[in-house]
Amino acid sequence: MLKTSPQMQVFGIVGKDTSYSLSPVLHNAMFRHSGYGGTYVALPARDEATLRGLLAACRGGAVRGLNITVPWKESAAALVDFLDPTARSCGAVNTVVCRENGLWGYNTDGNGFCRSLVEESGMILEGARVVILGAGGAARGIVHALLQNAVHSVLVYNRSPEKARRLAHDAADARVSAVSELPSMEGCIVVNTTSAGMKDDRTQLFSAQQLKGAAYFYDIVYAPARTIHMEISWKANVPCCNGKGMLLWQALIAFELFTGFKCPVSAVRRALDEAAANKWFAE
Repeated sequence: MLKTSPQMQVFGIVGKDTSYSLSPVLHNAMFRHSGYGGTYVALPARDEATLRGLLAACRGGAVRGLNITVPWKESAAALVDFLDPTARSCGAVNTVVCRENGLWGYNTDGNGFCRSLVEESGMILEGARVVILGAGGAARGIVHALLQNAVHSVLVYNRSPEKARRLAHDAADARVSAVSELPSMEGCIVVNTTSAGMKDDRTQLFSAQQLKGAAYFYDIVYAPARTIHMEISWKANVPCCNGKGMLLWQALIAFELFTGFKCPVSAVRRALDEAAANKWFAE
């Protein structure tokens, strides 16, 4: 059982598998840097009943805030008391904050992704053509933010076509379309929003030949640092990056929602660099 002082506030990351998550490293580094009396822990939730229990603990004040990861982002959106406009628009929540009037759900994924993509690639999002692989909670947040950044079009491909069609429908924007087969990626920014390639998984969503000619590939997976899809991207001579940058920026936004404090990017980057010694994150 977690032991805290009376002044210590508890926050955590909720997901089916939190063993790979760097969120505790980042948020605890921000607590130390800011002097805020908080601690951040991993909270595995293998079923929705556990998710509901953790949200109840948050609603009761035992936990002050939560980040939500795979596969509970869409479920959390239906279980909180209030949604901010971004979370309501994309139908997915990755940040839950306990406030006086109840639980508020937010989505910091999309803004974190766009900030990271521009920083890593130097690309201009306005007018870009994007292919999204996956149609879960992360995809929803990313698609919403891409539309806010004036991209030309977004094609969503998912192994379950119905889920891709539902995302496109919910986006309510003519620029978003669902496709039932992997589309041409020529000249496109390609984004893997699935967990394929995480840890020891070697699932391949595309071949080097299929990716060839893409403008950029972004893998939101960050464990391992060199994912199977990044290896394919290098073979196809397509520039790429993993999801550490997205993790960093969405965490900074979430921390401000949790505490009201802004933390310097440099403090979080240092924590990421130190975590790279872990076997899942080493280059």
